[in-house]
Amino acid sequence: MMVTIIDGKDHILGRLSSAVAERIMDGESIVVVNAQDILVTGNKENTFADYKNRVDRGQIRKGPYYPRR
Repeated sequence: MMVTIIDGKDHILGRLSSAVAERIMDGESIVVVNAQDILVTGNKENTFADYKNRVDRGQIRKGPYYPRR
């Protein structure tokens, strides 16, 4: 089985994730390295507000669960 390695440095989060998801659905094994260098675009306040809304919507027992870090 062959594994494809993708360098995430300076890639936009949404575009990279959709490309990786499409390849995974085709049965390919993908590893993304340098994930800490992936770019998150958009307004910082809106990004954090959307994340906080998702976290606050989840329930402790039922989910959805979102990481705190």
